[in-house]
Amino acid sequence: MFITEELNSNNDVYPVFIALLRGKTFFSGPIGAWTKSPYTHASITLDPELRYFYSFNMVDNDDGFIMETRKTLNKSEGINISVLFVDKQTLNRISRNLKTYIKNKDKTSFSIRRIIGAAFGLGKETSPWKQVCSSFVHGILSDAGVKLCSDDIKCVKPSDLAASIDKNKKYIYQVYDGPVMDINSDDIKIKINQIKGLKKTKLFDQDKIVLTESIDPSSVDRSRYDNFVLFNFFHVYTTDYTLKDDPQFNTQMKWVKDRIFEICEMAGWQPFPYELTLCNSFEDLDEFYNHEAPKWVTGFTYGDKVYMKAPHIYPGNLYYNIVLHECIHVQIFLNEKLKHKTISREDEEGMAVFFSTPLNEWLKELNHGPNWYYYESAIRVQDDFMRGGMKYVIKNRFK
Repeated sequence: MFITEELNSNNDVYPVFIALLRGKTFFSGPIGAWTKSPYTHASITLDPELRYFYSFNMVDNDDGFIMETRKTLNKSEGINISVLFVDKQTLNRISRNLKTYIKNKDKTSFSIRRIIGAAFGLGKETSPWKQVCSSFVHGILSDAGVKLCSDDIKCVKPSDLAASIDKNKKYIYQVYDGPVMDINSDDIKIKINQIKGLKKTKLFDQDKIVLTESIDPSSVDRSRYDNFVLFNFFHVYTTDYTLKDDPQFNTQMKWVKDRIFEICEMAGWQPFPYELTLCNSFEDLDEFYNHEAPKWVTGFTYGDKVYMKAPHIYPGNLYYNIVLHECIHVQIFLNEKLKHKTISREDEEGMAVFFSTPLNEWLKELNHGPNWYYYESAIRVQDDFMRGGMKYVIKNRFK
């Protein structure tokens, strides 16, 4: 069986791929109902061509540890692939762990007990040969020193892996989200090499990984922050005490509000007011962003709240477009996600990019971190918008 093939660039870091699938198999319904997540299956691979994936499953007569191909995974409704980078020693440990299961496949079986035990508090299944897909992926990585989920979880679910990936975007990068058979290995290799070439690309560091939400931004003390309501829409908190009376700030924020109302009208959404915290220094933003915000991060959305750098410490020309970008995330959260609709991160970012910023300017000023694949998603949003308008964009992205 195929285990790993090294990429021909930057031999100090090696990619490990985690696949999360939105399923439509017999077990997908019960698993989705239990986890409250669109993801019902998980696999792992070291193959940069993404030809083979390893997991646990009950498929036909194949019960337990299995090697999956794109053809066998095509029964799913879609696949989300993320990558993290490890050193050679860690890669070898992961590879050895996989080979152990390959050699001992006959000892393995899919463990219903893990699921039932976790769901009803009946204790853990402790045998390494009796797994479910996501506990296997977690175990393969954890035994190599790459722990993505807390040991307190009785049975790691696909949704737990998805939550950890989402919390640790500084170390885990999404490289694909879409139909299984549309995966293009050459495109993935290009993306991997682009990520590896970034100065900010980080080797996996267990000490920096967030296993549980380490900070609730709303709990940060803002007693020294000025706060005011702008246009009966933005509740602004800031340590830049000049902003309230700054005519340029007021004019630009009026443009953001008007644009949000236009977008919401097209989408059939209610434009919800929201809270905007503007930080006067990098250190202030760090306090809200797990204490370590990458320097290229301008801001982030946490539920229905936005945390951003203040305009005077943003070096480019698109500051208010980025405010609008984050505001779109809030409207998506309040109008769609709270109704239990789901959307992939890449699709959501594509919508926020397209409706906030001219794409040529986005690519010129914001081509760093994961933004280059948000741009690709924005192009797809643009195509759908031209084809059928905002309702067509929404129909094709929300589940």
